[in-house]
Amino acid sequence: MRTVLRRTLKALGWLTLALLLVVAAWVASNGPWADDAGAPLPPQLAVTSPAIAPQHNAFFDQLGLRAPAGESPNVYGQRVMRGEPEAPAQALLALPTSAVWHCQPKTQDCIRLWRAAALPLHEEMARVREFGQRCLALSSRPGYDEQLMSRQTSGPLADKPFASYPLPIFAGLSSCLRWFQVTAALAADLRESQDAWGRADSLRRRVAGGSKSLISQAMAWSWAASQTQLLAQWLAQTPGATLDDAWLRPLPATVLEPSTWIKAEAHFQRQIAGDVGMPAQWIFDDEPNLLQRSMNRINLGYLPHATQRLQDALWLSRLQQLGSLQGAALAQQAPVRQAEEEPSLWTLLYWRNTLGHIVVKIGAPEFLRYFMSQADASAHPQLLQAVVALNARPPSDRPMALAALPLSAELREQLRLDGDTLVWRGWQHAVEPARAAPLRLPLKPG
Repeated sequence: MRTVLRRTLKALGWLTLALLLVVAAWVASNGPWADDAGAPLPPQLAVTSPAIAPQHNAFFDQLGLRAPAGESPNVYGQRVMRGEPEAPAQALLALPTSAVWHCQPKTQDCIRLWRAAALPLHEEMARVREFGQRCLALSSRPGYDEQLMSRQTSGPLADKPFASYPLPIFAGLSSCLRWFQVTAALAADLRESQDAWGRADSLRRRVAGGSKSLISQAMAWSWAASQTQLLAQWLAQTPGATLDDAWLRPLPATVLEPSTWIKAEAHFQRQIAGDVGMPAQWIFDDEPNLLQRSMNRINLGYLPHATQRLQDALWLSRLQQLGSLQGAALAQQAPVRQAEEEPSLWTLLYWRNTLGHIVVKIGAPEFLRYFMSQADASAHPQLLQAVVALNARPPSDRPMALAALPLSAELREQLRLDGDTLVWRGWQHAVEPARAAPLRLPLKPG
């Protein structure tokens, strides 16, 4: 019995020693001393600074659309981006707030609703006339070049976490587009209506052409879809209505190809990485216990420079594989590439920089929705052209007319007629049916 006990204790001792050696080896491979040298920025991921002086850059005008009455939107927008105190909410310029104003063209017939509520909408717009005047001024500003934030070493943002830095705000800009769209729907004649639609179209294109960040480009894709649906509704309900050729042009390539926002997102993640000086903050709460505080200080399992190299490699791979694609080509390749990035338990179990690999890999597949949404944005001009062509035919001829349209095979297989509606499923709908409903574009009734 004693022999068995002695052998058991000896075996446990050897097992404990082996475990301690494994832990010691892991610690040796995962402490601050094991980190890589600083990772320089790969030239391919470099982002550009605005080429327009701030006082001439409409990017700052749109940030300051709600500046208090009498203040310059451009000056106010510059203050916002510098991190200076903003005006209190009650001092900001008011926006239209009614439910009918915020009609959603994806699920509602906004043109019909706006025309039915013409009087209250006119009264609401009259109450915020100064905001409308700012929208008119913004639509005439020629230059728009988004400024991406970087860590500041002086000024109000110095020494603050990058996560607290200001981000572009689009509520004012979205309301300007809505201002022109409502104006177009309620116009007394086609000439006035065409002018308002033209302002909405040129403004959204100008902003799209100067957008760099993922959030800015995602807004441009959303505005493109809304404009497409609203124009289809307007055509179906407005005798004599036609579309200007300029409204049927594709968006700029910089907003249809992922390369621009890939570089901006890589830049953003490089900046935010500075907030993670103690990576345990990512997994512990705001009031860590003694052991957690010790892990914060020791910084085990997360090597900042090694993690940055992983991030850079991931974004470079996306840039090389997907950066220059758009439309159907992007929609076909993105799911393949994202599937390669899908993490499993085994791909997360790295010996060195364990937490760093988890941080990089766990969020990688989330970008598929953005690639697919961007692919969808390339189809809107063709969809509007299809609406125009089908409106010119009697309902009985439309199935044959749809089959004869010069559309790509990828786009055609997503289209169908549902009575007096052209339905497009879209590439994002194929991977996220609950998030991205099909686009329903009404046709002139028979």
